[in-house]
Amino acid sequence: MIRNYWKILVIALGASLVVGTVVVVSGRSGEAQVPAPAQVGPEVRGPRTVRLDAATLERLRVRVSEAGSASEALALELQGTLDWDRDHYAEVGARLDGRVTRLNARIGDRVNQGANLGQVAAPQLGTALADFVSARATLVAAQSNARRQSSLLSQQLTTAREAEVAQEHLHQAEAGVASARQRLGALGLSTPQNTTSIANDVHFTLVSPIRGTVVARRAVLGGFLSASDAAFVIADTQQLWAMIDVFESDLRYVNVGAEVSFSVDAYPDRTFTGRVEYIEPQQDEASRATRVRVVVPNPDGLLRHGQFVRARLQVPGAAANARTVRVPVEAIQPVGDGEVVFVERAQGQFEVRTVRVARRGPQVAELAEGLQRGERIVTEGAFLLRGELLKQ
Repeated sequence: MIRNYWKILVIALGASLVVGTVVVVSGRSGEAQVPAPAQVGPEVRGPRTVRLDAATLERLRVRVSEAGSASEALALELQGTLDWDRDHYAEVGARLDGRVTRLNARIGDRVNQGANLGQVAAPQLGTALADFVSARATLVAAQSNARRQSSLLSQQLTTAREAEVAQEHLHQAEAGVASARQRLGALGLSTPQNTTSIANDVHFTLVSPIRGTVVARRAVLGGFLSASDAAFVIADTQQLWAMIDVFESDLRYVNVGAEVSFSVDAYPDRTFTGRVEYIEPQQDEASRATRVRVVVPNPDGLLRHGQFVRARLQVPGAAANARTVRVPVEAIQPVGDGEVVFVERAQGQFEVRTVRVARRGPQVAELAEGLQRGERIVTEGAFLLRGELLKQ
């Protein structure tokens, strides 16, 4: 039986050698041929996609908006501070150095235009009044002398030169009175009718030039005030200015009349609104930002001067025939050597779309290629979605 087993094994080995020889020699002109490798067709690949379930989408806080639309996602996030409305603002002070003798208003008081806020005793007022009285007396004497010289000249009892000198003194006296009167007017005083009123007119009355609220009082009873000091500050608190900083690259989206919404830390659950009234013509060299003035109504007095505001300005929609598409900067993510956005194809399914950026600002970018207006893209959470893409 063992002998039969070895016989079968020898016959099998011989058969395999014959078959191998046939495979090797089969070919043209009896030459040995190596079998050609199998042909592999090109791999068909679609656009890259990222798929996430509903729970992951919520955890990553992924938000989707239409590209190029004037939606809430496409707005400038700005910062600034509240200031007084400088068109309804006044600083009231003494025109000469003096001491405060009376105070009639306190901080927080509502005052009308022309209200008496206090008084300041200024010794220089007496000097100004005395100068006017002296100038007027000189004028009276010059007038009398000029008339006398004119009469004598007509009688040929004096020379023409004496009459001319008298007229010259008269003109000088008139100029002196006019100068003294203008100085009194600049100090807010009327011309005295007699010399006995000089002793009583050595006080300034501090008068409010506008209607508003006393927001600051730097005057102290008995304290000294210089001509450059502001004793009272009056402002209309019913309307404020929000001074917003806008970077140069975002300035093209800001127009006079545009509505601005903002919030303050004191009332985080409230939204205040105002409108752009003025865009300053110069730019701060250090911050590279331009100040934009927003007029903010404040009828209930909740807003305060100096408060920090977080403003939101809607980016105006682009023209229908514009080639560029505006998107938030955070929607664009770097992947490899290019930049992509995530286009929603279905719930939880996002296409990775390569785009070309034409212009980029701190918050808004304009795309030249790769995206059509109206396509729904990820505007919040794109960075985290990029991380999920790199994991796949």
